[in-house]
Amino acid sequence: MLRCILAPEPWSEHDPNAVAVMIGQNHVGHLAAELAATYTDGLERIVGT
Repeated sequence: MLRCILAPEPWSEHDPNAVAVMIGQNHVGHLAAELAATYTDGLERIVGT
């Protein structure tokens, strides 16, 4: 089983709602923009950005 981490990327020049998908230390992609927008607020509250 692989676990992924969703990490907000508010510094992204392309999308301030960007959410990176990480597996271990590897950046494997991003959530689709329309999906990422629904996750951003909650993730930022969790990580404190």
